[in-house]
Order: sequence, then structure tokens, then C-alpha cells
Amino acid sequence: MKKLAMISLASMAVTSAAFAADASSLKIGLVNPVEIYQSVPQGEQSIQALQTKLQPKADELQKQQQGLLEKMQTLQTNAPTLTKSDLDKQQKALTDEQNSFKQQATAFKQSEMQQEQKIAQDFQASFNTAVESVAKEGKYSLILSSQAVAYAAPDLKVDVTDQVVAQMKKQGASAEKK
Repeated sequence: MKKLAMISLASMAVTSAAFAADASSLKIGLVNPVEIYQSVPQGEQSIQALQTKLQPKADELQKQQQGLLEKMQTLQTNAPTLTKSDLDKQQKALTDEQNSFKQQATAFKQSEMQQEQKIAQDFQASFNTAVESVAKEGKYSLILSSQAVAYAAPDLKVDVTDQVVAQMKKQGASAEKK
């Protein structure tokens, strides 16, 4: 029994020593995805460009909605003076217009969400490529997201955010040339 305990302790000591040797050769980096997202064209700028592109359609839908509200108010005001058939006809036309508006608004929202999702996917792919490139160039064993790290000592020189931003800007510039 003592012999088994001694073997176990010796094995743990060898494993700990091996891990310590491995850990000392690890080069770890930190990256701040939020800062990168705000700094590169593939991030926040793409979303702002999309919103600018979609703004005319959003304005058009808003005008349609306002027009529908005005028609509803007019119909309510005029309802007592209309014949039953005129009232029914105008209510049906208004209902049809409301349904058409709802379909357009839903299609617009879905299109906007799909385009935002595409931008997010493109950003993630570019981000992953840039992080991998920085890791290989800097011979990092591990690059962690600063959002997933509870604490990193300020004197550790492990922040590679600026390098990833530079790499992504370079990728963005080369993608625009294509």
C-alpha cells in the first residue's frame, strides 16, 4: 500500500513538473473584441452603412403608417354619415392596406435582420482570421477574449487588440480591392 502511494506521489510530481515546464513556454495574448468591432470597417461601420442604406425604406414605411392612421381617423369621423355599403367598402380597403403594410414591414424587418446577421458573420470570420494571423506571427500559444478573462495583471504585456485591428483593416482593404 505504501509502495502504491509513493508511486502515485512520484507520478503527480512528474506530471506537475511537466505542466510547469509547459506553462512556462506558453505565450498568452488578450484581445478585446468590442474595441475591435468599434475600430474596424467590418464592424460597427458596416452596421451604420447598412442603416444608412435602409433608412429611405424605413422612412417610406413610416409615412405609410402615418397615412394609415390618418385614413383610420377620417373613416371614424365620417362613419356616421356613410351608407352601410360605403362604410364596408372603405373598411375593407383600409384592412387590405393595413395587411399590405404589415407584410411590407415584416419583410423589411426580416431583410434588415438577415443583412445584420451577414455583417456579423463576416466580422466573425475576419476576426478569427486576424486573430489566427496575429497568433502565428507573434508565436502565441493562446489568445483569449478579454471578456472571458476575470483578471489580467496590468503589467502583463499580452494585449494584442491593436495588432488584430491592424490585421483586420489590412484584410478589409484587400477585400475592397477585389
